[in-house]
Amino acid sequence: MAEDDYYYNHLYGNILKDKKLFLRASSDIENSFTGRFDILSAGLHRFFIESSKLIRNAVKLYEEGVYDAAFYSIRSALELARIVTYFSTDNELQDSEEYRSWRKGGKFPFDSSIRKQLEASGSVYTEVHEALKDFFDEQKSRLTAIQKYIHKQGYKTFYERGFTNPEKENIRQEMIANDFYNFLRGTLAEIGFLRLCIDSFPILLRDDDVRYKIHFQGMTEPFGDGFVGDILGEDKIKRYCATEFYLSHVSYFEDNEDLTEEAHSLINHQFYNRESWPIIEKQLHLFSKNDIAAIKVFNVSKEIAKIYMLGGFLWYFSETHSPGEYTGFSSEDLLKVKESTMKINSRYKESYMSYFNFDDEGIWVEHNEPLIESQVLSIETLLK
Repeated sequence: MAEDDYYYNHLYGNILKDKKLFLRASSDIENSFTGRFDILSAGLHRFFIESSKLIRNAVKLYEEGVYDAAFYSIRSALELARIVTYFSTDNELQDSEEYRSWRKGGKFPFDSSIRKQLEASGSVYTEVHEALKDFFDEQKSRLTAIQKYIHKQGYKTFYERGFTNPEKENIRQEMIANDFYNFLRGTLAEIGFLRLCIDSFPILLRDDDVRYKIHFQGMTEPFGDGFVGDILGEDKIKRYCATEFYLSHVSYFEDNEDLTEEAHSLINHQFYNRESWPIIEKQLHLFSKNDIAAIKVFNVSKEIAKIYMLGGFLWYFSETHSPGEYTGFSSEDLLKVKESTMKINSRYKESYMSYFNFDDEGIWVEHNEPLIESQVLSIETLLK
């Protein structure tokens, strides 16, 4: 036995049921960036990112047998999600004394006070809480049940319990497993609904009647099927979608023209298939300046595989593939082409790269064969 094993032999490893489902749900929360400028500018999405990491920590701690710390980590994740929801009700967040105090690590209301203030705030949270009151009540009961592990109430919460027979120990381990599973699942659901109190996009983007009316690519990723179906629950989502808050989001986009699948793919995934040009052309008025420029450049030559903008931060690809194995690109490579004396038809891996002036940032075109003079002229003309 290794020396470390001796010191940690009170820990018994566990296998968490539905582990992948829970980890994917934590990722869904982390990637559900809001479009609200006040939340983004204050950096408040970091609360949800931190909550997601605390959930993952909880899973790891539980599987390593450190169950009390695992419960505490879940509770902390939930409290952080409540705090960002609490701050989201403040229209002048940057001027908020409480926010400034929190940032400095100063005095801040306890979680029980935060919950009471949220419920009485008359904000979006109040409406969502009322629509899902049974769920929130159940979650309160789950929270009460797990406090005994955090506060060590009863010997059954201790690692060292003296002599105990295998049957009683199995019952105890099963109790811990059930409490952990139910609290983790319920907490992920509650954090999900707290995120949906900020804006509705993680669900809105799953609705085919709405998402094709959204003419821009947001930062938000929609919640996945597993998160919605197995954790949030279709019934609870249906009730959420009946709230005035959600319906106001739907109403905001209802008069918009529906994007075709091809247009939606280009706006949201930056993919353009030249065969779809007759369809895309009819909706050019819905695209951004960058989208339109990329489409027109692709149409110059079927040898053009990719187009890079904003120093590589934004890039488009087409049905034309570059030769060789794709290994990604570096913004440094783009800069070399831009600063080169040979800005057109520079060798780039197994293909070619050309740089053209476009707005302040420029545009890089990756192509499989050298561009001929007429193609270069066409691109320069349409980018003016």
